[in-house]
Amino acid sequence: MRITNSHHHLKGRSCRYLWVRSSVTQDQDFSIRHREVVMRSIAAIGAVLLTIGLLFLQPPRLVMADEPKTDTVQRTPQPTSPAMTPARTEKHTPPAESPHIQERGIFPGSVAPGLVGPKAPVQMTAPTSSLSAIQNAMRITSKSVSVNLRIPPNLPVTVPVEVKVFYSSPLKSKILTQTYNPTSGLTLSYRDVEGNGQPRPVNVVVELRELIPNGQVTSFNKQFTVTPLYDVFVTDLRFVMASKCDLVGKSDITFRWVSPDGQFNEQKFKLGEGEAKGITRFSWTRKEIAARDNLKEPRMKFFERDPNVGVDYHTPLVGPYIPMVPGPTTKYDFFLKNEATGPPGLRGAIGSNACVARVTYTIIKALMPFDQF
Repeated sequence: MRITNSHHHLKGRSCRYLWVRSSVTQDQDFSIRHREVVMRSIAAIGAVLLTIGLLFLQPPRLVMADEPKTDTVQRTPQPTSPAMTPARTEKHTPPAESPHIQERGIFPGSVAPGLVGPKAPVQMTAPTSSLSAIQNAMRITSKSVSVNLRIPPNLPVTVPVEVKVFYSSPLKSKILTQTYNPTSGLTLSYRDVEGNGQPRPVNVVVELRELIPNGQVTSFNKQFTVTPLYDVFVTDLRFVMASKCDLVGKSDITFRWVSPDGQFNEQKFKLGEGEAKGITRFSWTRKEIAARDNLKEPRMKFFERDPNVGVDYHTPLVGPYIPMVPGPTTKYDFFLKNEATGPPGLRGAIGSNACVARVTYTIIKALMPFDQF
């Protein structure tokens, strides 16, 4: 009986041991599975975060060597209030030079400290310092038919230097020679001929020579375009009634003309035979005229008005027109018949029954040289 109870007691302890061991094993398996679930969850969350980061992050932009760099600094927004808006700085364009003036060579100048001036002219290098000083200080200008060369005084020239200039155009050639004077400088002026008044090229070759034994020589050339310019003055017109246009009383005259700039003009007056009328509005003047301006000499005509006739039709002014320039000063004195166009008009008065006037005026044309600097 005791043996049997002992057997049952051992069997009960063995069962309790197996149950405890089984519980421990189950707890270990649960811990392992729990860790695996946690690790998988962490990995899944990391993958999601990585994907979100890749979507929102912009990859770095490659900048090529020839691509301009961009400013990464955030710009401050402009103020919207008119009081806060900065004043706009306007750039003023300097006035253009006259197209008739050409210049080659500029005197070396100086700029005050702190001021930004134009770029200095290119300094030429001659074989010696004396030749370089003259070449860099030389100034050549051209206007109308004049080409002027000037070298200022007080240059650092230590030996006598001869300046020889060769001028050449399709109509004229000339050589001028002079020795540079350090006290007064040097000036040479050349005038081309008038020709047909059209622009033409002029080539200027300058040779500098030191007048000492074994002296050095240098030369250079410059190109210009010569365009003859004129000052023109048209005087008042004198209108003399050379015959009777009406049997009774004075003639009712309408005088019409076209001025050199193409303007139509008209003046009405009454004259008897032998009486004169000065037309001051006929006067006209203009400076620096070129042939390409296409100005013409005045054209004119007159007719006698008849108050008893209702229709007042008269033939218009027609050409041919005479170019204003080139040409010499001209004094006009001719007879103009009623309804005819002049000049040239007639050399003498027509029969006593004709309506004729004597017209006189002068066109003064002066070719303008410009020898001053």
